[in-house]
Amino acid sequence: MSALTDIIFLLLIFFMLTSGSTSSNILRLQLPQSGSTTPSPQTFALSITKHAQYFIEDKQVDYPYLEEKLLLRINEERAKIAKEKIDEKELTIVLNVESEVTTGTIVDAMKIANKLGVRMILGTDARNRPEY
Repeated sequence: MSALTDIIFLLLIFFMLTSGSTSSNILRLQLPQSGSTTPSPQTFALSITKHAQYFIEDKQVDYPYLEEKLLLRINEERAKIAKEKIDEKELTIVLNVESEVTTGTIVDAMKIANKLGVRMILGTDARNRPEY
């Protein structure tokens, strides 16, 4: 009986870890491909299209207002964490960019996240692993 409980517990942990990373690509962008998967907790997603359109979750934001809108969204999340007394210590933004987006654009977004004091990770598509 103990072994069955252990297996169920491990399956529960596995599904909890993997379910948080499934909704990060709302806009169905053509993400860069990756050869590995590393589940990471996410707070919300910032997406950049190849036409330099910025989206916080599914809401389009003009670049001049990106930092301001990100700060508003971050403050909303921090308020929710404080209100619900969640043990989440670090906010994480998943950066979804299409493969054609330049490195400079990615670095600009990461600079903004660093300035605002949040962690930003790059979202990739591990389902279509490149052949080496």
